[in-house]
Amino acid sequence: MDDEGGKRRISRKTFEDFDKFLYEKSLAFECVTIGASSLILMDVISRDTRDCDVIDPGIPEEIKQASVEFSRIKKNEKIDLAHDWFNNGPESMRDYLPEGWRENLRTIFKGVALTIKTLDRVNLLRTKLLGFCDRGTDLIDCIAMKQTEREIDEAMQWVKEYDANPMWPRHVETELTKLKDELRKRSGSI
Repeated sequence: MDDEGGKRRISRKTFEDFDKFLYEKSLAFECVTIGASSLILMDVISRDTRDCDVIDPGIPEEIKQASVEFSRIKKNEKIDLAHDWFNNGPESMRDYLPEGWRENLRTIFKGVALTIKTLDRVNLLRTKLLGFCDRGTDLIDCIAMKQTEREIDEAMQWVKEYDANPMWPRHVETELTKLKDELRKRSGSI
């Protein structure tokens, strides 16, 4: 996908190339991701993102170094990856996921050196709804996931419990009501 400056961002090809790059370095890695890169690999969205959020396991130093080297190579090819594009930024999320979350992981990319899994639909929706409430930037992703009002309502309690701020639960209710209104509007059911 090209941005305004003609640079391309993360796509399935990025992961295919990274897989080959790791293989050529005799490295291998299996991980669980969330976020836009997961949705891109699942063909749910095609929007731009510059990183891949790995929640499990911690990325070993040799994989981190390889990903930084890979990002420098890709910049020469006009692919706009963040320096730390392959990162453990949201790894604390795994501590908030319900017990047993690892039991229903879905493989979304399998190469020769790189295997990427993601959460089941319920937990991936939870993380996206949390991102929507926290940052306010995940509306398009939430809509693309075609969640139902029932799924939103079922996820709401988990999202409310994520932040200890006493104003957070009310904020979550307000934001998720806006999301449900937007989904109704887009489906023509209002």
